[in-house]
Amino acid sequence: MTIIDAAPDVRPNSDGFTPIPNSHIASDEERGVAKQYAAWTTKYKFTNTEVYYEESETGEPYRFAGGVQMSYGTKTFIIFLKRGATEIDLSILHIVVDDVKAGLEKRYPWSSVESKKHPGTEFRSLTLGTAMTPDRFESIRPYNRRFIVKCTQEGCAAPYHLVEEDDPTAVFVLHKGTEKIEGAGYEIRLSKYADEPWKVSISGRGHDDLYLHPTVAASFVNDVAWLAAEARRLNIKLGF
Repeated sequence: MTIIDAAPDVRPNSDGFTPIPNSHIASDEERGVAKQYAAWTTKYKFTNTEVYYEESETGEPYRFAGGVQMSYGTKTFIIFLKRGATEIDLSILHIVVDDVKAGLEKRYPWSSVESKKHPGTEFRSLTLGTAMTPDRFESIRPYNRRFIVKCTQEGCAAPYHLVEEDDPTAVFVLHKGTEKIEGAGYEIRLSKYADEPWKVSISGRGHDDLYLHPTVAASFVNDVAWLAAEARRLNIKLGF
């Protein structure tokens, strides 16, 4: 999963309010359509638009925290998140992606959008509104209260992190490196906390001590040396 910034933010389509279908069971015809999405990947986009609430024509409140875009050219689902989106909002958007992969694409009112960066290129877009009042959202958020923030740390494999509302800068975000080596009985990868340097993290697959065959031990030493060099490269750029 990676971060992209190409897809434009869009306003809600149709009447602006898009409830999630009541049923997530696909018909035989829908399951046949689902096959084309089996190899699609998921990427994330973070917009500067704030989360907002609006009422439908019948007065029902809806929360707008993001949406999903489908790029047929790159075979990609793009989940875009507004500022203030939480893990609750993200879980709902993942339901939309899972529904499309299951063949339920036509149960959502998609709209066609032309790419601003690539004129003539169109993709389908859906800005999702979930039926929820601000009070109702705040009442359930303590159980899923973390906010989604884009990760901008070079070398980190995560497209986003979950942080607390009170003071995101005080949260110890653990960055995990894009490079991970798995050997016979061990796993090695880079990791770092907020303002600390990158370090080599070694796991013995559930054991405190490592017991390796000489041949595996030789590979282990080479793997550690390779990741140590990568850690030094990243730390030099960070001023460590």
